[in-house]
Amino acid sequence: MSSLALLRGDLDIALRNRDPVEISTLRTVIAAVENATAVDVETSTQPKLGLGHDQPRRALSDEDVTRIIRSERDELVDAATRYGELGLVEEVVDLERRARIVERYLPGST
Repeated sequence: MSSLALLRGDLDIALRNRDPVEISTLRTVIAAVENATAVDVETSTQPKLGLGHDQPRRALSDEDVTRIIRSERDELVDAATRYGELGLVEEVVDLERRARIVERYLPGST
C-alpha cells in the first residue's frame, strides 16, 4: 500500500474517532503530497476554450512522497523548537504530537 493510500485510510479512521489533531495533521500531509503532484502553470497567455484541457497530474515516486512527509515532520519539529524557546509549552506539546503522527508514515518507524 502506498503512503498516500495509508494516510487516506488513517484519515478515515481519525474522522470516525473524531480526533481533531490527527484529522488536521493528516489532512495537512495529504494536501502537501497532492500539491506536489500539481503541474506548473503554463506561461501561455492564450485562453483555452471548451472542455478537455485538464493536465495530467505529476506522478510521484515513493521517495518523493517520503521526502515530502519528512519535510512536513521537520517543519513541525522546528516549530516546536521555536515555540519552546519562547516558553510556549502548550504549543510545543501540540506540535510534538503532530510530529509523532507524521513520523508514523516515514520508513523505519513503527
